[in-house]
Amino acid sequence: MMRYQDLPLVVRHPVALLLLALGPACATARIPTIAFLPVETVGVPAEQGEALQAALLAEVQRTSAATPAPAERVAESLSTQPTEPPCRESDACLAKAGRAAASEAVVALTVAGIGDLWLVKGRLVRSEDGLALQEVQETAEGGLKAVESYAPQLAQRLFPDAGRKPWYRQWWLWTSVAAGVAAAGGIATWAALRDNGPASTAVVIGSL
Repeated sequence: MMRYQDLPLVVRHPVALLLLALGPACATARIPTIAFLPVETVGVPAEQGEALQAALLAEVQRTSAATPAPAERVAESLSTQPTEPPCRESDACLAKAGRAAASEAVVALTVAGIGDLWLVKGRLVRSEDGLALQEVQETAEGGLKAVESYAPQLAQRLFPDAGRKPWYRQWWLWTSVAAGVAAAGGIATWAALRDNGPASTAVVIGSL
């Protein structure tokens, strides 16, 4: 009769089997790096646009939608691009700046308006080929007082999947996989530990 301590690790510890199964997927998933251009303001104080962009960056990081590239790296990448026409007006230029900033995509944000009424335009462009992944153009009211409540909405529209967990972090997956692994571990333990003698029907279940 095989002793419990002689069983393979994945039988004695089903959690190890779980990690072996899901480890590659979890290891390959990562948060993309996004280059956020300095916000452009038209008709509104610069600090209002900067406040909105700061709140947007905070929301993007909070939801793990993206990791903002360092501002100095973005500034350096823009310094090598043509100034006429402005880089933010050309998807090809944005993509080139994104690659120079070692980022998967670029966000260009413009805030225009009068007083507390804003026209907000945001564009998400993929660095690899200049494809526009997302574009937002909408009005927002409230000025600085509305920044904290509006920024999450803007982030959700620029990054629609920001609030969704990756498939490997969904509760239903972990529950079902854990149950399946525990059952498999129990069956394997039973098969390995039961006495195969003809006169015995005793079953020994190891600690899971």
